[in-house]
Amino acid sequence: MLKKALNKQAWICVITLCLLLLASAIPSAAENKITIRYASGWPATHSTSKQIVNWQKRITELTKGEVTFQNYWGGALVKMKETLTAVKNGIADLGLGLSVYAPSYLPLSSVTDIPFITSDSYAQLNACKDLYDSFKPFQAEYEKNNLVPVAWIASEPTLLGSKTDIKRLSDLKGLKIRVTGYLSQVISAVGASPIALSGSQVYEALERGTIDGYTGANLRYATAMKFYEAAKYFLDPGFGTYVTINLIMNKQIWEKLSPANKEAFQKAGNEFQDHQIKAMNKANIKNAQTLIDGGGIPIVWPKEDLQKIETVGGPVVEKAWIKSLKDRGLPAEEMLSRYKGLVKKYETNSPYVNPFKICLKLYEQKKK
Repeated sequence: MLKKALNKQAWICVITLCLLLLASAIPSAAENKITIRYASGWPATHSTSKQIVNWQKRITELTKGEVTFQNYWGGALVKMKETLTAVKNGIADLGLGLSVYAPSYLPLSSVTDIPFITSDSYAQLNACKDLYDSFKPFQAEYEKNNLVPVAWIASEPTLLGSKTDIKRLSDLKGLKIRVTGYLSQVISAVGASPIALSGSQVYEALERGTIDGYTGANLRYATAMKFYEAAKYFLDPGFGTYVTINLIMNKQIWEKLSPANKEAFQKAGNEFQDHQIKAMNKANIKNAQTLIDGGGIPIVWPKEDLQKIETVGGPVVEKAWIKSLKDRGLPAEEMLSRYKGLVKKYETNSPYVNPFKICLKLYEQKKK
């Protein structure tokens, strides 16, 4: 009888121990909970910032509240130019990545910084995503910098804005123009002076007269930052979609996520990318209306001027970009060739509407 009682107790102990071991092997919901600090140089009012918030809400929904976000807008945590290094070093967990501010860290990503390739946001977005999924050297530069791209953001055609009415290309000569990245070479080539400033410094510089105009800003950003109040003239010079934009996560934070939560990021990222162009087209109608109602005046250069600035500036930048990367042992020509090929593929059936054309239409209606 005693023997049976002891055997029964032994089995109870074994079963209890197994259950405890099993329970310890399964992560609890509390262990999977994480609040991700997101840093962005863009204001919360930016139309893409609003889309990013919706993307975050979708992730919180898919993870059943395990992943939440704390947002720092307008450079509140780190300045825009410092975002990549902040995410890399864990100062921020997630950040808005812009290749134009990180050419030394993400040189292959700067392929989109070469102007005059495409003005189609849909084509640029999908080309970047496909390149990352298929081209190992492109993947490697993010891994090397302790970064994981969790979503890609479409870039839109950059404007050229001015305090004065620059009716012709020749009117740029002698002007001080805020630039980003390789656009400095284009601006120099046509006789203007390139001035390097972050986006948050442009408005004040225009007001003070430190600069006469700006480029490296699309319609959405220029409207959100109200550049039209200080420089009412603007045009589309054909520079195109200028910059690779993505949401980059610190690799250690990514690795802390459970497999299910990683899947949630991927699912939400795909949905976010699919929704962007439709949302852009809709937002740009409102942005264009705000710009025109605010006194913005669109300029259209003669065809020969548009051809001249591309002929003068395009090859200079492309050669400089290839040389810079080849000097570092990187496959520049293959990257550029792949990017151009993918852009052409996606331009064929693109739903994107160039916002400058919307501005022209609204301006003509206003004049009537």
